[in-house]
Amino acid sequence: IQTWRPEVDGRSGEYNAEVGSYGTFSGGLSFGYRDEEGEAAATISYTRTDGFSALAAANASDADAFDEIGLSLSLRRHLSDSVTVGATAFATDSTIEFDNAFAADPNLEQTDTVRFGARVFAEVAGENIDHEVGLSYFVNDRFNPFTAPSAFSTQEFIGERIKLDYLGTTDLSTATSLAFGADWTEEKSELDGAKSDASNGAIFGELLYAITDATDVTFGLRYDVYSDFDDQASARLAIAHREGALTYKASVGNGYRAPSLYERFGPFSPDTTTLSPETSRGVEVGLEASYEKASYGATLFYTEIEDLIGFDTTATATRPFGAYAQVPGTTVSQGVELSGDWQIGGADVFATYTYTDAKTEGSRLSRVPLHDVTFGVSGALSDTLTAAFDLRGVADSLNGATRLDDYAVANLTLTQALSDDMDGYIRIENLFDEDYETIPGYNTPSLSIYAGISASF
Repeated sequence: IQTWRPEVDGRSGEYNAEVGSYGTFSGGLSFGYRDEEGEAAATISYTRTDGFSALAAANASDADAFDEIGLSLSLRRHLSDSVTVGATAFATDSTIEFDNAFAADPNLEQTDTVRFGARVFAEVAGENIDHEVGLSYFVNDRFNPFTAPSAFSTQEFIGERIKLDYLGTTDLSTATSLAFGADWTEEKSELDGAKSDASNGAIFGELLYAITDATDVTFGLRYDVYSDFDDQASARLAIAHREGALTYKASVGNGYRAPSLYERFGPFSPDTTTLSPETSRGVEVGLEASYEKASYGATLFYTEIEDLIGFDTTATATRPFGAYAQVPGTTVSQGVELSGDWQIGGADVFATYTYTDAKTEGSRLSRVPLHDVTFGVSGALSDTLTAAFDLRGVADSLNGATRLDDYAVANLTLTQALSDDMDGYIRIENLFDEDYETIPGYNTPSLSIYAGISASF
């Protein structure tokens, strides 16, 4: 996600406003200045909605509202032709209501969240190597005024992260480029006064070599040192070969994910065991074809994960709702992704299909659909009116041992140019008012209509 930055010299900006279903209103204003010495920009935004009841239970019928105000700032200054320094920052304050199926009154739940983040950086264009160094800080404070602290629930979550990073890029020859760097991260959490922390440092590099004008090979390597876990190394090798309109590609690599502080020390952390990092290895083989008015793609993928971190719903005296746990055995996700894009007259038509067979020792993973297909079309209806339509269908998905109903959801957007710098639009989500659930017992939005304007100045 990148916040707005000025694209022309001098003063400029943009604004947007939207109203719609569920008592929704959102708006934003960005303004900035740019010249040969640098740029400055600021954005303020606000969103509120009455929402709908997320829980489908009869005693959770009230709507779950949400509101948030946010502010972001960015500064860049060129100290010389080769040195640029800058800073970015953002802050948000939000309140969200939600339903708790396990509470005596499922409607009486709320979270107040304050977030703040900032980063300072310097970019130096060297004679042979370009450098970038940055220092960032992020804090997230969530408070639930209706939840009393206990062994089974947390009233206040505070998370902090500080990160120092360096990236260097250089061309070793006309056919070879290298990116390399290092980073260090420290994370802290405080759950109702109970503090925990962890840190890790890493070095990494990526080498891109053009074997011929038609063939590129990329090799990446990363080595992490953790304060609480064994060192972890990951690597990826990829190759791409072009022949006319066709591009053949393949990659193989391994990865890992260390458990988060919340998974390790939160109210659902294991009470008798210690979580270990997930480790994975995977391979992809694909083909892309690009023509004047059409393009196609096909990718076969296969991934194995050991020590997958899941959730064990077995109740114990200290964990009555269950706890995070390593999933026994090997989890395998394999399948194919297909895509196509066609220019038909003045319309852009696209379609994607993904078949995913994800299992752990023969048992299907929850909420990973076997079939996921999307179709869309966009184009101009007149000189000033454009339309975009998409339809997504999901079939054969499980939640544990429960088969979920298949569903298809369509969306439509109409955009009218009101002037050279202003557009008005109408967006209709769930166009055919599909009644569906992605998690049993939890509602999803019905037919929703939104209208708005966006403009630049």
